[in-house]
Amino acid sequence: MLEFEEACEEQRIPLFVLPPAKPKYNGGVERSNIIFREEFYNRSDLQESSLMEIRRELL
Repeated sequence: MLEFEEACEEQRIPLFVLPPAKPKYNGGVERSNIIFREEFYNRSDLQESSLMEIRRELL
């Protein structure tokens, strides 16, 4: 994390760190994670096992 924070500082990228386990602060991302789990990752017809194939499925 330190390396990431330093890289952001060097590039003058503002970094906003949310407290852990606080989904109310990041509801959009939390909701999208639920949707991915329910609608994509739990599909029974998903045959591909490689990351590239899964990425193509997501697109």
